[in-house]
Amino acid sequence: MEIGVVGVAPSARILPIKVLDDTGQGEWSNLICGIDYITGLDQDSDPTNNVRVANMSLGDTGSIGNCSDGGVREAICTSTAAGIVYIAAAGNSTVDTAGFIPAAFPEVIAVSSINDLDGEPGGLGGCFAFIFYCDDRLSEFSNYGSTIAVAAPGFEIYSDWTGGGYNTIDGTSMASPHVAGVAALALSVQPALSPSDVRNLLKATGDCPNTQPANANGTCTGKGQWGNDPDGIAEPVVNALRAAQNAGPYDHPPTVALTSPTNGSSVSGVVPLAATASDDVGVSSVEFTINGAHLTTDTDGSNGWTASWNTAGLAPGVYTVAARPASVSVRTSRATGSATTGHRATRSPRGTTRATLPCCPPGPRSRSSRARGTRGLRRPRTRGRSRAPTRASDGAQLGPTTSTSNCAWTSRPPTRARSTSTRWTGTR
Repeated sequence: MEIGVVGVAPSARILPIKVLDDTGQGEWSNLICGIDYITGLDQDSDPTNNVRVANMSLGDTGSIGNCSDGGVREAICTSTAAGIVYIAAAGNSTVDTAGFIPAAFPEVIAVSSINDLDGEPGGLGGCFAFIFYCDDRLSEFSNYGSTIAVAAPGFEIYSDWTGGGYNTIDGTSMASPHVAGVAALALSVQPALSPSDVRNLLKATGDCPNTQPANANGTCTGKGQWGNDPDGIAEPVVNALRAAQNAGPYDHPPTVALTSPTNGSSVSGVVPLAATASDDVGVSSVEFTINGAHLTTDTDGSNGWTASWNTAGLAPGVYTVAARPASVSVRTSRATGSATTGHRATRSPRGTTRATLPCCPPGPRSRSSRARGTRGLRRPRTRGRSRAPTRASDGAQLGPTTSTSNCAWTSRPPTRARSTSTRWTGTR
């Protein structure tokens, strides 16, 4: 009896963000809204809803742009700067991914699809009907190129299906969620990893065609080639266990407490400042600031972390004194308090600002902004391996839009893409 599936990161919480309509149609502005929404969750006052990894099984041809062009690239750059890891399907047109976005963005971890028929490296799983569908080869539909970071299984993926039941489906849109799961595993071991850290980790711990781990620089140079790979660049296939094992122990941020002056105290003249700080791997320095402005940095610490603040000439008022330690591993924390010159005051609380998230109201679609969204080929499951496989080109497609200021849903029936053998249906 089929009663469910187990994902790569089974304890991860899933937050669906809908950027396409129920036919798989969408606009770039929809995607920008979704990315901005994820970024906003990281910046609001609720730390329990933060997103660490976002999978994008979608895309289309487009310009790479830059981090300040007001488009999808800028939204991605802002979000990765906030610490969010983005994984994207490379596409299924058997072309170079260099012109396929968002996978081509350097801030995104682009994923190609590999055939894995036995769950083991080495190409020992044989072939499935035709030579194009042999074990441990680049999937015949997968995009390729130097912008690809890693590969993952995307052929003959059997899972639960929209509307109930189970189905087999192919595509890079199946490969990229595998990588998102591995990224989540790595972050569960070491939450301090940045998006670039995660990229480097997944590449350096992946498997090469000769079954050996990737080189330290994340390449498979000198370690074989994947069959059916047009560019001859062998991307490592993600290895979940090795990635988690090499993510490193959790490096807690340093702790700090400002001990002098005491919070809310009245001060004058030369004021001694003092702080205590500790860290897993050692504190290298403590910076003291007044109202956010640098005062001095103590790099000794042999007699405690101290400094002096000359208040002569300062206008009476409340001044925020802060101490910020830096650990040997360059992680930081901050402790604050207030001191008053001329009169007594209470502690100045640190406020939180809730992010304003973009609104995506229903609205008309301009003629030039029509697009096709994420797709997967539904292929009826049959017993055994006797049937000829149907090409599953699920390639995410989002067309150009005339505006990025709103998120318009289509108000007319979209044009459906069709393959030569079966109808496209949207995946979830």
